[in-house]
Amino acid sequence: MNHKWHATQYPGVRYREHNKRKHRGQPDRYFVIRYKKDGELVGESVDWASHGMNAKGQQYPNGYLKFDAI
Repeated sequence: MNHKWHATQYPGVRYREHNKRKHRGQPDRYFVIRYKKDGELVGESVDWASHGMNAKGQQYPNGYLKFDAI
C-alpha cells in the first residue's frame, strides 16, 4: 500500500491513496485532519472518499473541531 501523504488546499487536511481500491475510476483517498490542541500536534483519521468524504468537508467534520494553521 502507498503510504505517501498528499497535501490538500485546505490547512490541516491531508490524504493518502490506496493502491488497489478505486472510487470513480481514481485511487480511493483516505483523509486525515491535523491540528494543534494544547500546543501538541494531533492527527485524527476521518474516512475514505468512497464513503462520501472529501477534502473540503474535513476541516470541521463534526462541527466542533477548530485547529490552527500548521
